[in-house]
Amino acid sequence: MLVEDVMTKSVLSIDPAASIKDALRLMIAYRISGLPVVDANGGFVGIVTEGDFVRRCEIETQGTGRSWLQDLVARPGKAAQDYIRTRGRTVGEVMTRAVVTIRPDASLAEAADLMTEYKVKRLPVVLDGKLVGIFARSDFMRALERTLPQDGATVGDSEIEAAILAELTHQRWGYQSNIQLGVRDGVVTLGGTVFNADASRAAQVAAENVAGVKSVRNELILIEPLSGAVVVPSQS
Repeated sequence: MLVEDVMTKSVLSIDPAASIKDALRLMIAYRISGLPVVDANGGFVGIVTEGDFVRRCEIETQGTGRSWLQDLVARPGKAAQDYIRTRGRTVGEVMTRAVVTIRPDASLAEAADLMTEYKVKRLPVVLDGKLVGIFARSDFMRALERTLPQDGATVGDSEIEAAILAELTHQRWGYQSNIQLGVRDGVVTLGGTVFNADASRAAQVAAENVAGVKSVRNELILIEPLSGAVVVPSQS
């Protein structure tokens, strides 16, 4: 699945020449924490977020956040930038210009990597310099909902068994265990032995994720290699 498959395509944006009051009114009215900034030619030039309004002289939060020694050695340009950001009146003056973006044909894995690395909640989707959408963390939920097995799926018992066995075979904890299974009318029974409790739970999850499975009875027996103890599962 690609970013363009689940991103929001109809995006509210704002011009860099707009006033910060216009930006604030839009963000409050639509209950959004950020606005992409798009110029008159449709080019993506930055983003203005709630974080850009935390340090403002009007509400007496403009402190630099630096010690007196840091202020002493700071270059004049940095002080000027801070002055603009805490007192600027247009979106272009306070917005963030260095923004992490993503292409619409990027994979969801690429989006997850970028969000994790840069600690951001949303990614403007840009193609040829133009904003074409927004990908937010909530879009991962939309993608996941689409891929989960559908309720009421009609799948034969033999197909269910084959799918579970295939999954177990591809997992290290699966092929190292002695897992046996039976399927009847969509109800899966897991039997045999495993060598740690996590493998038992993982086997149950593997079965639950197969389309057509109605329920799973986990009767796997846990054998603890160091002690030789045998743990018989309780029935759920």
